[in-house]
Amino acid sequence: MKEQIETILREAGKILADRFQQGDDVSEKERFHLVTNSDREVERFLVDRLRSLFPADGFVGEEGGESPGDSGARWLVDPLDGTTDFVMGKPYFAVSLAREEQGQIVAGYVYNPISNELYSSTQDARASYLNGKPISVSRTSDLREALVVFGFSARMERIRRYYEEWQWIFEGCRKGVGWTTPALTLCNVARGRIDAFIDFGASSVGHAAASLILRNAGGVVLSYDLAEYNHCTEGVIGCTPGLLEEIMRKKTR
Repeated sequence: MKEQIETILREAGKILADRFQQGDDVSEKERFHLVTNSDREVERFLVDRLRSLFPADGFVGEEGGESPGDSGARWLVDPLDGTTDFVMGKPYFAVSLAREEQGQIVAGYVYNPISNELYSSTQDARASYLNGKPISVSRTSDLREALVVFGFSARMERIRRYYEEWQWIFEGCRKGVGWTTPALTLCNVARGRIDAFIDFGASSVGHAAASLILRNAGGVVLSYDLAEYNHCTEGVIGCTPGLLEEIMRKKTR
């Protein structure tokens, strides 16, 4: 079944890659929240194809809302994590799929069709993979050596909030940047490219799959308020175990 799911992901990715080259119509769901025809088209494609494999499952889509099922399981579908990147010509976006059973994420898949990077993990495997090869987080434990990503674009109120709440990380890390692609960025923590990701606005469909991938690659995942991770809530923090103490300093500030 894993191979069939990955085939569906790659087919969905090809649609996105083609649209990325051609350009796509853009609209706003709300202020500063872009949506494209590709978001909607790929979500319909994913739901239709997954329903053929799992006819009793429910679905929660970033664009299409929720459709209940009878199996007790459901899929969390983000057809285009990184819509802004997609629209503005940055090849850093992905398809994200997570399967939930009894309130727990049991499988996660994230695919960047431009770089052909497919991340995957299952609850039973307790390991994570990039194109079939095991991955693990970095060993970084010194904030001065850490590469940190914050989940914001050029919106002053968001930048100000992050700086007020995480000033010592902005000023103490090796390099900090703002990206708006939670699924793919958490996977880059999982593979050791990045050391921490902090995002107060990430949606559940945006971080659910990648959070399982990060945990099973040896990383730490928390809710934004530093409570135990809950994939149903907005916001997420992911980091290497060695940086957990620095992240937790927020509690005393």
